[in-house]
Amino acid sequence: MEHLINFGDGIITYENLFWLFKNAPHEAMDQLQFEEDLVQVSFFDEKYILDVGWYPNPRKTGYLKSTSLKNYDWEKIHYLSALIKI
Repeated sequence: MEHLINFGDGIITYENLFWLFKNAPHEAMDQLQFEEDLVQVSFFDEKYILDVGWYPNPRKTGYLKSTSLKNYDWEKIHYLSALIKI
């Protein structure tokens, strides 16, 4: 599948988002309830992970949150950012 975002050397290990932008009619976008797990990309043989999710799940109003972590250690998050609040 061709993705709309270039992650360079990153490998998409999970995605539940890109199909939406390619296949959903604009009318359907207003009725969607996004899920917490949207995209996960690994870098350098899974040493670093970029995770993007929708919070609070499954509400239509909320925000995108990106998290980067090292060695799958969710207890010590490397970077956290709320990207878009809607």
